[in-house]
Amino acid sequence: MRYRLTLAYGSKSSAVSEWDQYMGASDVSAHEDAASPYRHADRVKAPVLLVHSENDTTVPIEQSEIEQSALQKAGKQVEFDRLAGDDHYLHEEKARMQLLAEVERFLKAHIGN
Repeated sequence: MRYRLTLAYGSKSSAVSEWDQYMGASDVSAHEDAASPYRHADRVKAPVLLVHSENDTTVPIEQSEIEQSALQKAGKQVEFDRLAGDDHYLHEEKARMQLLAEVERFLKAHIGN
């Protein structure tokens, strides 16, 4: 399956702009699409915690939404935590603290203290 990179990764992504400008390609090959994690949700054996910043322009939040949906459809245990107001690099202390608290809670729930 071939599709426009902007549909898969979001037209706001700086990565898409770089790819289009410098590589001159805007399609993802069938091989790359086949390797995408959402295509292999049925193979997941452990609970998954997805954490994504809502203002991430490097990797649009839709990528985590796609993965969450694929994992749910495959009957896998998945949690999705959205970090409000921050970007891909977690520059804001509040977002970093939220991330660490969520990871700690998730690990305690799934592997104990």
